[in-house]
Amino acid sequence: MRGEPFIAALRSAARSMTTKNREVMNGSKLFCRLAAIVLVTFLPSACTVQLVAPYNSDLQQKASSMQAEVAAWDLAMRGSAGTVAADPRNPDVTATINKWRGEADAMLTLAESNDPNMVSCSDAVKSTYAAIESGIPANLRAAAAQASAAATQANAATPSGCEAGLVADLGTGIDDIEKALKYCKVSWVQDAYFTALSQNRATAPSPPKAPTDADQTKLTKNCLAEFNAASQLPAAAAGARHGRAVSTLLTTLQAIVYVENRKKAAEATK
Repeated sequence: MRGEPFIAALRSAARSMTTKNREVMNGSKLFCRLAAIVLVTFLPSACTVQLVAPYNSDLQQKASSMQAEVAAWDLAMRGSAGTVAADPRNPDVTATINKWRGEADAMLTLAESNDPNMVSCSDAVKSTYAAIESGIPANLRAAAAQASAAATQANAATPSGCEAGLVADLGTGIDDIEKALKYCKVSWVQDAYFTALSQNRATAPSPPKAPTDADQTKLTKNCLAEFNAASQLPAAAAGARHGRAVSTLLTTLQAIVYVENRKKAAEATK
């Protein structure tokens, strides 16, 4: 991909760090969400002095529709946590993930075809990092600073479209969901059950119960942890209303809609 967008660079650096436990990784995701939130504030102002892609109504509508769908799915998953309905092997879950990947590809095509590819987002990199530095967990600041500097240098050397780079990051958000779903896997249910379920729901056998109540409680708790809202995040963050499994994807979709709305408003004033 030409010119990695700065939010992807920051997220990549945070994830590449060696972590001692899952709490540290959760901290890196918190940082990435904060970066994306600030992105939608600084992106338009950082790019208005150069050529940007015109308003794209199709992209805006697709992103808005997908945002609503992901948000609704997240809420449904809270009610399904601990059951086969939330298991990543469930054909409904697989179909949903595949559908979103297809939609993300379609949106990227729209963004790429509409992007003049003349925008350098170096100023946005610097402004965003400075604005969110105090909110970055201490153990991630060094990596974030390095990623910010690297992204600034890369974008300065090879100008790339801000909007297309942002849309390309949808895949990262979907990857996050797939990683989170492993905590919802019902270990005592064999693959054969889901195969039968995909072939004929009416004749599929009932799934076996958990070996113990403790096993069921642990699975439900672990799965819910991925879909329950995070109270420590800023109120405007997607993760403040939705689970960490979907917050990266939702934040990116929100940013796309926001940027397109800003361009639409700007065009209306011409």
